Amino acid sequence: MDHIYGNSFRVDDRQAPRYQAELDCVARSFEGDALPFRLIDISATGFRGSSEGAISPLGIISIQLPVLGEVGARLVWSHDGLLGGEFLTPIDLPRLIAGVNGDET
Repeated sequence: MDHIYGNSFRVDDRQAPRYQAELDCVARSFEGDALPFRLIDISATGFRGSSEGAISPLGIISIQLPVLGEVGARLVWSHDGLLGGEFLTPIDLPRLIAGVNGDET
């Protein structure tokens, strides 16, 4: 079940608080290659996920997010099935959380 948890946390001096998540997503390269992944934390400016599939080279991707639709992101790192990136423009995180959680925050 998709869910974004209500308590934020900081892993370092990043720009925005991050939230633990359980959200199935698909990232797409501009070539159209699809990478299903599980979003495991998110902030207004970035994300971290896990994938069992091969992670394509780092670069610009799009991610389909519930409520928000397709958003642009830069895949910054990948290692051992984990991946991390930053959104090209900050997302409306409160709207995403409310939509995914059915207005629970």
